[in-house]
Amino acid sequence: MFLSSEKYQQYDETPYCHADAAKLCETLLENCDYLIENTLSLALEPGDGKGAAEIIEKVTDLFERSEDGDSILFFFAGHGAAIDNETYLILPDTSRSNVPGTSLKLSDIEYLLSKNKRLNIRIFDCCHSGEGSRDAVPRTEADSFMRAILSGGTDCSMTFASCAVHEKSYSDESIGHGIFTSSLIAAIKDQKADSHVYAETVKIAVCDAVQQWCQSRGKSQTPTLRVQVTGNMPFAKRKALQVQGSIPVTTTLPLSKRLENARKIEVVDERFYPDLKASLSLLETKLNNLFAAEDLYGILLKKTPTKKVEDIPAFLKERILVRMKSHRTMHTMEAVRVERPQLKSAFSSIFESKPVFDTNYYINQKDEMPDCFLTFESVTDGYIPSTTFFVYICPLQASVAILVGYYFDRAFYDAESDYHIQKLSHKIYSVGDFREKKYLDDLSSLVQTFQFDLGIQINERLTYLEKELDTVEKGK
Repeated sequence: MFLSSEKYQQYDETPYCHADAAKLCETLLENCDYLIENTLSLALEPGDGKGAAEIIEKVTDLFERSEDGDSILFFFAGHGAAIDNETYLILPDTSRSNVPGTSLKLSDIEYLLSKNKRLNIRIFDCCHSGEGSRDAVPRTEADSFMRAILSGGTDCSMTFASCAVHEKSYSDESIGHGIFTSSLIAAIKDQKADSHVYAETVKIAVCDAVQQWCQSRGKSQTPTLRVQVTGNMPFAKRKALQVQGSIPVTTTLPLSKRLENARKIEVVDERFYPDLKASLSLLETKLNNLFAAEDLYGILLKKTPTKKVEDIPAFLKERILVRMKSHRTMHTMEAVRVERPQLKSAFSSIFESKPVFDTNYYINQKDEMPDCFLTFESVTDGYIPSTTFFVYICPLQASVAILVGYYFDRAFYDAESDYHIQKLSHKIYSVGDFREKKYLDDLSSLVQTFQFDLGIQINERLTYLEKELDTVEKGK
């Protein structure tokens, strides 16, 4: 369960919380033994209608699907507060004048965690502060919150907090993440392939990384781990290493020999464009066959005309840039921060306001490059959400990345829009593997996952409608 709050009606923003939750979720799914069908990720926004009751309902459904021997991970990034001996997770629409009535009580989550005998892993990246220190939640409430989560937990639980009592959690604009969560992600990825991941081992790496960052900036942040289990229990297992058939690179060879080896590698240039173009047609045929073989509840996914990268939806470009930022792509990718214009008033010279920035994400390609974005779409009928299944073929220097996923428009009517990216995965293929069309072999499991998630979305809509009708009947 990954829960994040970033923007608030009455509290200062906590930057990069959504990115932290999404990246940690992605890391555990792609690098460890976590399964997408057992995962719930909620990126909360002001006015989205997701209050405590709806969140608890979703968490209850997720936890009830767990079985003996499972581990349950609960991650929260955002503001937290403790008032009158009760601990709260601050939601985007939380009112300062009514925190108990408009926040998520941590005790409600604790109750669900304690119902089954499972190993519970609680991770909190809270008490946020940017490079310029700020206190969005009163210091006493924030300190009480940290004290409460570090003393709480079930009889079989691990609690990993981003900082100690009286400290703040920092984020780094240059990496677009909180320091604690980014260090945690790196520590998980650094664990040996096909081995268990232990909290104590990860904590050492996280503390070292956070301390190094803080020392260079004159700050203090101490990640804190509290374990209430008998013995040394892992919270994840790294997947076995999979080799994609690429030519190994070693720095022990002389530079001339490395250069000789590099010249044997087929690069992606204009001679490869026909292969890129043909792949879209092959993907279309394969996906149509897979869709036809699954029970998609009567929806008809229609292929839309192929597109250039410039036509990829803006909300999806952000996720693509985050996923591909460590690669050199043949498509130009950049994120540009722009300061919002501030309204001038008679009080502007008296009260200094903080600058507010928006980030725009751009992906461009040369005109002569082939189309690379393929989508299948269906339109809502009021019961089944509008659905888009997409494939993005991204050429790199000497390989090809294929990003596949799907998103739902969870609004009830076509005139509205409430896009939710449910899945985005990517895999990189050598030129040889791409020409052998090995990417077609990796689509079947994703379509099955799509069918599962579509069922969840439909069930949510039907549950709401049934409750609404039940309320009407009871009111008669």
